[in-house]
Amino acid sequence: MNQNDEFKNVINTNKSYNKTFKQNFAVPFLSGALGCALVIRNLFWSSKH
Repeated sequence: MNQNDEFKNVINTNKSYNKTFKQNFAVPFLSGALGCALVIRNLFWSSKH
């Protein structure tokens, strides 16, 4: 039985972290903020006319 007792330094070389961040956080946040702004604008627009 071969035992390897060395600790290996794991370095994340995944270059798609920025892409993952955009897909999981930035896009839903911005679309939600845009949707909220449109609803608020429509509420004020309809109350004036």
